[in-house]
Amino acid sequence: MLIRYFIYVFLLINMTVPGVAAQTTDSNPVKVITIPRTLVLPVVVDQPGCPMRLEKVSFVSLLEGGSGDVEYSFKYTGAKPLQSYTIAWLTIGGAGAVFTYKAKNAAEEIQSNESIPKLHPDPARVENVSLTDEIRRKLKLDGPLQGIAILMIVRLDYADGTGYNDESIYKELVEYLGNLKQE
Repeated sequence: MLIRYFIYVFLLINMTVPGVAAQTTDSNPVKVITIPRTLVLPVVVDQPGCPMRLEKVSFVSLLEGGSGDVEYSFKYTGAKPLQSYTIAWLTIGGAGAVFTYKAKNAAEEIQSNESIPKLHPDPARVENVSLTDEIRRKLKLDGPLQGIAILMIVRLDYADGTGYNDESIYKELVEYLGNLKQE
């Protein structure tokens, strides 16, 4: 039951974190903790031929208030400027979220060997708090691995109108995971 709480908190929120941004004031950064991988393990789908590569992924949660976000960074190695991308999170049972980045103009397009922008507030306004034993107990972050969250790139759209598309695999994965039961 605990895994459902964490998975749904992390995956069924708006991943651009307007709640985090709304709670941030100019003088007080938002305090977040990183959820241990021993509790919820992020898993990345291998996608041959995709010019976007995952470099890091972790779950974070507000220290007060309990809503969460996903921290990630990608590296784009394609030859053409990238206009937009869509990535998705999925869990056993079919819960998940989809998020998209779309450049508003040519200056915002992602070039080869650039890191992909994160979809969260300014990192300077977010304070990462160490996960102490006290915080771990308070937030009930103890115990064995309780679930996985699968991250995949669904679609890339290049500035010239072409793209990379893995939507058919994404749809099959949604159906497959939706048929599995969370224990």
